[in-house]
Amino acid sequence: MPLMMNSNHASALFVIRFFLIWVSIASYGNALVKDGNGEELVISNVDVNESHQIFKKLAMLSYIPYKVVNDGCQARAHEMCRVLMSEGYKCGKIFALGLLKTKTPYEPSGRVIWTRYHVSVFLLRNNLPVIFDPSLFDYPVSAGQWLQKLIELPGSRLDKWFYSNAYHLTPYKMDVALKGFKEEEWSWVEHILSQNLKIQKLREPYYKDYLKIQN
Repeated sequence: MPLMMNSNHASALFVIRFFLIWVSIASYGNALVKDGNGEELVISNVDVNESHQIFKKLAMLSYIPYKVVNDGCQARAHEMCRVLMSEGYKCGKIFALGLLKTKTPYEPSGRVIWTRYHVSVFLLRNNLPVIFDPSLFDYPVSAGQWLQKLIELPGSRLDKWFYSNAYHLTPYKMDVALKGFKEEEWSWVEHILSQNLKIQKLREPYYKDYLKIQN
């Protein structure tokens, strides 16, 4: 499938083609990745098997409403980072900004539109960034695959994207150096997760009907 849906995506195509930003490591452990400000992030480097185990563990966190795709990606990513860090992983986030449109079986409309940005979590796999986004995929994917998914539908537009440390909730004020999570943000994160989990439960009959159609 071609990456760009129309000529308006030319700049996005250029950016994604060069998504393999500098990474330096010779073996598993930790690696250095440049964030959006050119600062070095220390990120855990895992192999293929471990990346799939991590994805499965994150996807099974039943209190994270992955199926409410159109809302709360900041809260989902924040909590996924907290979980990974509690298990000793050094993770980061990947932000994509623009008019993002993609297909999803989890929204009644069959699609989701983010008018500002989408965010998820990343580690390194065999020295390259690997993205964990259970709201869009059933397995860990490369940064290129993730960005391509976000502009899957006509009329979408990727303005820019970048990596950040785990502590930034949104892609704004990235020039502010954060050394830890902001405690005051967790009440909002918990509220969004709880609110969207209720929405997800209300939609369960729709999900079941969709699966019956697919099978």
